[in-house]
This record gives sequence, C-alpha cells and structure tokens, in this order.
Amino acid sequence: ADAQPHLGRVRVGIGFESARAAMRQRVTGALVLAMSIALLATIAAGLAAARLVRPLIALQDATARVARGQLDERVAVSGTSELRTLAQTFNEMAANLQTTLAERFRAEAELERARNHALEASSAKSRFLANMSHEIRTPMNGVIAMVGLLRETKLDDEQREFVETVHVSATHLLSLINDILD
Repeated sequence: ADAQPHLGRVRVGIGFESARAAMRQRVTGALVLAMSIALLATIAAGLAAARLVRPLIALQDATARVARGQLDERVAVSGTSELRTLAQTFNEMAANLQTTLAERFRAEAELERARNHALEASSAKSRFLANMSHEIRTPMNGVIAMVGLLRETKLDDEQREFVETVHVSATHLLSLINDILD
C-alpha cells in the first residue's frame, strides 16, 4: 500500500572472524614490537653495565693483589670520568705504597747496619778495656809489690822517703787507673 518504489536490497553484514583476525594481527604486532623494545633495552643496559662493571672488577682484582703485597700492580685508566679518576687515584696510591715500603726497607737495613756497627764497637771497646786492664794493672801491681818489699829492707831515711813517695804515687796511680777502666 505504500507506493514507494523498491530499489533493491542492501545487505550489511559484519564478519566477526575477519575483525578477530585483524585484532589478532594488531595485538601480535604490538607484542612483537614490545618484546623487541624490551630485548633492545636489555642489551643496551647490559652493555652499559659491562662498561661500568668491567673496570670495577679489574679495580677490585688489582686491589686484592695490592693487599697481598704486589705493590707494582696498576689498573688501566678507562671508562667514565669517575672510573678514570678512581683508577688514577688507585694507581697513585699503589705507587705511594710501593715507594713508602721501599723507603721503609732501606731505613730498616740502615738501622740493622748501624746496630751491627754499634755492637762491633761495643765488643771492640770491651776487648780494649780487658786488654788495658791486664796490661796496665798487672805491672802497677808488680811495682807496688816490689816497693812493698823494698820498704821492708834496711834503708836510710832518704831512701825510705823515696820509697814511700814511690809507694804513695803508685797506689794513687793504680786507683786512678781502676777508676778509668771501671
């Protein structure tokens, strides 16, 4: 009853399968892109970490060798400015330790030589005093003994006075020698 002309039919149909496939393709592309970015970020972080970690490990190993007494140990100066500064400071410290230790060894050797020289001098002094004690005291004791014997003989007054002077002088001289040698 409506008198409208019929032009044809249009059938609009949306296929969910094709929309799902398109969505899957987009999601897969996004996932591949995200994983690629994550992989690249991991690689970049690993390379950056290696640039920092390798010099630190080398410095740690060198520090351990210096601690064991290998004072000629030095590290390569590389990496960031902070790592270069740290490596230079380490190298300076190791060189200073090496110099200080060498000076200490030289000083200890010099002290040992001085000690040995002092011991030799003390020994020579002791030998000298022992020889002098024997060489000087023995004749003086002989003089005093002979003067004592001479005092017991018949002497005139002038001779007795001479003998007494010799006895007093010899006794004082022996006392002085004993004081000096003791």
